[in-house]
Amino acid sequence: LAILQEEYEKNKQKGSIGKIQNTLVDYGLIMYFHTSLGGAVWGALESLRRKENLRGIIRSSARTAFITGLLPIYFVGLGVYCYNQLHHRADTGQDRFLLSLATCMSLYPWVYLLPVVESISPYWIGGHVLGFMSFFTYMMVAGHDLLKSDSLLVQHD
Repeated sequence: LAILQEEYEKNKQKGSIGKIQNTLVDYGLIMYFHTSLGGAVWGALESLRRKENLRGIIRSSARTAFITGLLPIYFVGLGVYCYNQLHHRADTGQDRFLLSLATCMSLYPWVYLLPVVESISPYWIGGHVLGFMSFFTYMMVAGHDLLKSDSLLVQHD
């Protein structure tokens, strides 16, 4: 009976972890969708403000959606992933100091990258903000657990 109880607890824990991982992937896809959609809307609004024709509106909308969705995934997501992997390997204070220094220095190329991004899609940051506002509004209205504090979730369980 004790062996069955332990097996049940193990499977229950694996199921919870799998559910959490799937939920995080779902949230990530929803956030990507909202961010890209916010970029598309922002690009279209900026094109309308500049009184461009339909082709210009579509081009600006597509560029801004692409940049607004792609930039955070690759640079922020990849940066956070690499930092976490290296942080777990850093054992001493000196290793962590060097990691922090390298992280700060890795931001320097943005001085050269952002003008290129701005030349392709000048108003991408507005679309990014609009997409995040849309995402968090959706999460709040839908009542997802992501915006609830851990203490409320523990009380609920």
